[in-house]
Amino acid sequence: MSHRTNDMKDRLRKNVPSGTHRRTHRSSENTAELLGISSRKVERGRAILDYNDPGIIKAINDGTMSVNQAYEIIQSRKRESKLLESMSPEDIGVWRRNELMKSLLAKVRKHLLLEARQYPGIVYSCDSRWDFADKFAAQVDIMMREILPSVRTCWDSHEGMGSSTTEKFKE
Repeated sequence: MSHRTNDMKDRLRKNVPSGTHRRTHRSSENTAELLGISSRKVERGRAILDYNDPGIIKAINDGTMSVNQAYEIIQSRKRESKLLESMSPEDIGVWRRNELMKSLLAKVRKHLLLEARQYPGIVYSCDSRWDFADKFAAQVDIMMREILPSVRTCWDSHEGMGSSTTEKFKE
């Protein structure tokens, strides 16, 4: 067990009377009272420790992630894991691409709203918006080529925008 994991356990279990049962509701209430936090936070902390993700535990110990944020991430991963168990590899690929698209669009939307607030005097013509969208799409395409694994030469066949892309990329 890592030093950071022990730090978090010490923070959550500090001053817990011996003889208390770790997994009982009463135990979380006792621990919460001793630490001056809610029993819900104690239960979430224990769930985080049980999940045992060193990156999450490090982020909590470093103060870059709250216990609640970590707990939500873990719950999301558990739900995702259950969902994936029932899906075919092709369905998983479609699902992940859709999730990635939603996530990236949300980030782009956030930045565009910020841009509009910070620079309200700048007006974009239809042509400038189309030009920006084309250049942005080209940059995303380059990043995808560099980062995401692909099958055969799908990128080469996609260049002509014909129907010669590989079957893996049809949905």
